[in-house]
Amino acid sequence: MKFRYRVLPEGAADGAIPLNCVFIDQADAKACGLTNEDAVKLIAKAFKDSCAAVNVMNKDGVSVSSDGIMNPIAVVATACVDHGMINPAFGYMDISPIPMYETMMKDEPHMRQWLTDKFAGKPLHRGPNSKDIGERTGHNEYMTMTGRIANNNSGSEFFNMVEMTEVLALMAGQYEIMNDGEVMIGVAGPEVSVGIGMIVSERWGRIFGGNNLGRYLPGMTAHASAQYAKTVKSDYPVIAATKPKFMETMLDALDIGLVPGRELGCSPALLCTAKAYGKEIDFDRITPASWIELESIGITKEMLNEQKYKSELIRRLLQTSPDSLVEVIHQEESHMDQSFFLMLNNTMDAAIQLRDKQAFESLQHLQEVLFTETEYGRELKKRADSTQKAITDLQNLGENLNRDTLLDLVLASPDDAYLQTLAGLARNGMDYEFFTKLSSRINSAEGEEKERFTGIRTQLLDLTQRID
Repeated sequence: MKFRYRVLPEGAADGAIPLNCVFIDQADAKACGLTNEDAVKLIAKAFKDSCAAVNVMNKDGVSVSSDGIMNPIAVVATACVDHGMINPAFGYMDISPIPMYETMMKDEPHMRQWLTDKFAGKPLHRGPNSKDIGERTGHNEYMTMTGRIANNNSGSEFFNMVEMTEVLALMAGQYEIMNDGEVMIGVAGPEVSVGIGMIVSERWGRIFGGNNLGRYLPGMTAHASAQYAKTVKSDYPVIAATKPKFMETMLDALDIGLVPGRELGCSPALLCTAKAYGKEIDFDRITPASWIELESIGITKEMLNEQKYKSELIRRLLQTSPDSLVEVIHQEESHMDQSFFLMLNNTMDAAIQLRDKQAFESLQHLQEVLFTETEYGRELKKRADSTQKAITDLQNLGENLNRDTLLDLVLASPDDAYLQTLAGLARNGMDYEFFTKLSSRINSAEGEEKERFTGIRTQLLDLTQRID
């Protein structure tokens, strides 16, 4: 039987990935009669002219992210291979399963996720135990390494130590890799940089091990870097998943009553998900040091409270009788701004993801009423109608679509939304020759028409530049 493994090669994603990243399915190794360490030795032979960080994965196991969210996959061994070699002391490390102990749910309340139908009975792998660590010291107890590369924090950060570069590997991203899903690779940004420091307290955790209970409680920050936390890892590449996949595990945790700041960490992703879906946030347990880091990226207590009110308002409107709905909408219209309608749209998307037809139809009806009864809703409806008209007009041209007919549509644009849609859908047709024709039409126009055409050209140049 042929041994298989997955590789994210050095230089992938337009050069973002700084070293070879290899992922082995433990089941594939076992099917070939290999131990996890034997499988890593085969990888070393395959990379005799380069280096690779290696994770051995259990697709039937579970792990926990730094903010306390359980993931349906686990790293069970980490390694670094370097030109065919594995350092005998520091190159390979198992991450043994962690048993459920008697007081776990009291000591680590976020672990209640392990009792749900989705995760119950599956082996838990977080960080290495004392036997796994062996002779490693406190400086590298969660790391495998060679002279050139390192695999850190129990398989979640890969370093090219020669070039001083790094890639973050979120568990959601590793899950997508192992299940041939949609993997997202991009720049971490300040939100991820702040978020990875908002951790929970665990015994034998992925980052801090030993009897670590109470060292970092939910609501605290491990970075303690004030406004500089947003820069710690903001420019690093990150391996992630699509937003719906990433949010699915967070919603699972929130749906069983776990609260950011109380049982879960206060990462930006968790706080924003909780506020968008009207879930509780324990503001009082988020420490001043954490608020400084969160506020540095625009997440404030006032903003979260306002979003919570809007989420509760959506639920209240859904429960309001048809006879009273319009009256309540008019009373609460001051809260119905862009973020309110975005939250409503996110809630509709969630209903689609959950295949909840009844909830979606109720939300859709509410949206239609809001489009009619609120000023912002009417403006949104107008923009939506203009967008649809632009799409329809382009489709109706069919084979007759060319620079001249596209120019006619552009110059007849009734509003900004129509023009933006044309630019987005027909950018390829808006080339040098197109703008030459547009300039000619401007030159032959007079008065208000010339002024309007000139304004359209200015706006269109800005739109195409932003698209490019």
